[in-house]
Amino acid sequence: MKKAIAVSLQLVLGILLCGDSYAWCPSGAGNKLVRGLPGYAESPSAQQAEVQSGSAKGLWETWWDANKDRYLDCKKPFPREVLEVKADGSATESTEMGVLKNLFEQALKDGDFNIRLAAAIAIGRTGDNSYAPGLRANLADPEREVSDSTMLALGMIKDLDSIQKISAKLIDARGHEVTRGFAAYALGYMKDDKAVEILKKTIETGSEDPQTMWACTISLGLMGNQSLVPYAGNILIPKQNKKEDSTQKAYAALALGRLGGEDAAKLLIKAAEKEKDIEVLRAIAIALGMTESPEAKATLVNMITKGKDDLEKGFAVIALAQTKADGAYEEILECANYKKSDDVKGFGIIAFGVLGDSRAVPELRKVLADKRASEPVKSAALTALGMLKAKEAIKDLLDIAKSVKESETKRAYSVIALGMIGDEIVAPEIDGLFKDSGKTLNLYRDCCYALSMLGRHKEVLGKMYEDYEKGSADIKQIVVNVLGRIGDKGTVAFLKNKYEKETNKTMRLFFVSSFGYLADPNRITTLRELTADNNYKITFLSIDHVRQIP
Repeated sequence: MKKAIAVSLQLVLGILLCGDSYAWCPSGAGNKLVRGLPGYAESPSAQQAEVQSGSAKGLWETWWDANKDRYLDCKKPFPREVLEVKADGSATESTEMGVLKNLFEQALKDGDFNIRLAAAIAIGRTGDNSYAPGLRANLADPEREVSDSTMLALGMIKDLDSIQKISAKLIDARGHEVTRGFAAYALGYMKDDKAVEILKKTIETGSEDPQTMWACTISLGLMGNQSLVPYAGNILIPKQNKKEDSTQKAYAALALGRLGGEDAAKLLIKAAEKEKDIEVLRAIAIALGMTESPEAKATLVNMITKGKDDLEKGFAVIALAQTKADGAYEEILECANYKKSDDVKGFGIIAFGVLGDSRAVPELRKVLADKRASEPVKSAALTALGMLKAKEAIKDLLDIAKSVKESETKRAYSVIALGMIGDEIVAPEIDGLFKDSGKTLNLYRDCCYALSMLGRHKEVLGKMYEDYEKGSADIKQIVVNVLGRIGDKGTVAFLKNKYEKETNKTMRLFFVSSFGYLADPNRITTLRELTADNNYKITFLSIDHVRQIP
């Protein structure tokens, strides 16, 4: 029975149970709340839960989980609706933002350390430097997980006055590998010259442990400083007779992709010519996509046609679509029709959506009609049709979304695709599904998102408030999670009222996470700068911990 409950929670919220340790934070003392926040489903444990539910994931779906924010715009009204810019360029603080600020400041002092660490990340999402004094105090928190999250948050809000203390955490050879990794990422987010020099010095210290060097290397990419391209290039293509670390080379490639530009693309192309390590090749493929350089076409096509690894091929076809190079459509079509691997086929199909070429619509509709196509392949086609805003496929998508004979997974992908297409004509149909989806939790959640993408926030929020009052525990958890991502100024008062009455520790954690998303002024949250476009097959503790923050 306990196992069934755990699997249910994983499916609904993305809670990641990992033996006697927990996904976000590695310690697993029995008297501590299992950690994690809702809305994330990328870890092996979450994937295992989906297999147990009867829906095995395709490789493309893990890529989609990490990168979908670019394509899903829920048009969250808050805080945009309450921001008033004065004549001098400064912004006034609304009543609602003041409420959240007081809540965050109190949460930083909460007796439950889980609330303190969640509050730090929530503040980081705001990008508001005025929180810095309160945050800095928690650098000395006795719970390592709290001080680690605090460091990351200080980087996210670019508190340059904290660079010295964070640097001390980074260079402490006795420090925990997650602590040192979070310190590196915090310095990367600072985008400051002093932080650059500290990262370089750490990389150049030969006695450093490998994981700290890996964290420092990818953090260079967060800087957005083109002058770092040659430095990262020297790590990717080391001088002769220098001992090579393939994982560091992979992260150097990813750093170059984040730095971008033609010089970075040229270095990546050069590295691909002789590279043999599969993880480095995967990272180079991802990075070339980030540069969006059409000059990378030949290299990427070579990876697709001659590569021996499905994930390398998949990352390469996505990257080819990102470059928008001449002739990319025809190469992607080959992958979409690939018969030897459904994983490669799924990547090829989703690449049509990334490319944005409407010629793919008839091909994608053929996939939906193919009785031999696997569910992950059909789900990729549904998603790509949404990315292409294919109005001619609306009937196909609605038929799947409404059919109780279809799997919940396919129905949910169809609903999200309809939201991406953005035609309000489907809103009544999705609203009908929404009102009747209380027992199909993934469909309920995705109806919320789809209706938000269609601009129906008022109706969705009203029903979610009602569902919280009378719904099951699972519905309550989904409501709290989703409200942070689609809410308006009225949502602040609603969530605050419920939070103050909540006694369940796990639910209180969900509330604080949701407040963070609600206060986030960015359409794509800042943590995605690090976790999107990543080679998630490399096992690397500190970055895995960041990836498990939703």
